[in-house]
Amino acid sequence: PSSSIRLTWESVIGRTYSIDSSTDLINWGTEVADDIEAVSSTTTFEELISNLPQSGPRVFFRVR
Repeated sequence: PSSSIRLTWESVIGRTYSIDSSTDLINWGTEVADDIEAVSSTTTFEELISNLPQSGPRVFFRVR
């Protein structure tokens, strides 16, 4: 079985969100996903870990 990551956040219906990744919490140069439209007050993004950028021992994600 493949491992996945699931991010869930409070959202505003109709707003569009993006997810970025970083290895140091300073440089957020890698966009993981964009145009995630909120259809409820909570939005969840799930992706296989093998599909995500893996450029260090730790990877951090932010929703914007």
